[in-house]
Amino acid sequence: MVNICFCSDKNLIQYIKVVIKSIQRSNPLYDFNFHIIRDFEQHEDYDDLVEYIQKFSNLKLTEYKSEWSYEYKGMYHISSSATMLRILIPELIKEDRVLYLDIDLVVNIDIKDLYQINTGETGIAMVDGNPGVMLLNLEKLRKNKFTEFCIKQNKKQADHDLTLINIYANKNYVALPSKYNVMQHELNAKLSKIKKYNNHFIFHFSDRHKPWKYPENFRGKNNRRKFHYLWYSAKNYIHQ
Repeated sequence: MVNICFCSDKNLIQYIKVVIKSIQRSNPLYDFNFHIIRDFEQHEDYDDLVEYIQKFSNLKLTEYKSEWSYEYKGMYHISSSATMLRILIPELIKEDRVLYLDIDLVVNIDIKDLYQINTGETGIAMVDGNPGVMLLNLEKLRKNKFTEFCIKQNKKQADHDLTLINIYANKNYVALPSKYNVMQHELNAKLSKIKKYNNHFIFHFSDRHKPWKYPENFRGKNNRRKFHYLWYSAKNYIHQ
């Protein structure tokens, strides 16, 4: 069983289905437990997601309702404090380890290879200090009082969860290969590297150019939109 976690508000919950479809397409033989932490009561998009997961015998859903009740300082392209729910993962999810994934990405890899990586003493493995994809050893994070540390740090000076997680890790996180989080906002620097991955990577739409904001057949000159087809390909995938 592979544990995967998402955190969401009601505005973005609909896009989790696309991530799950991309996971199914690349990993048809594995069992998954999707842990969804949400900061809202009910919403039709969430009901639709639950109904979708329940269709498959190899997919399980574990639900959590929580809120970030501390000061929040968002980034320019992120207006929701739901992103801060990542800080609460070790206290909410009672598993040994979990793979956290942002909602704005597609998975084109064998996820077991990533899931089995050692997370080191900090209990965190990620690419370039970006927590959009994080393998978390929850036992170590609880032992290290990760959540308590981040909340105390936020009380000293309110900041985004990306900053809090990196302050905790203090550059001692396990550095994942860049193929596990190819970030759209760094695409110009990574275009030459993508070819060597042979389409086996996690692509992260990490800036304001989200694929769902553009038509499916849109092809702009901006390299950041060049890979939007990956998202629509996952969206249109029909599990056999």
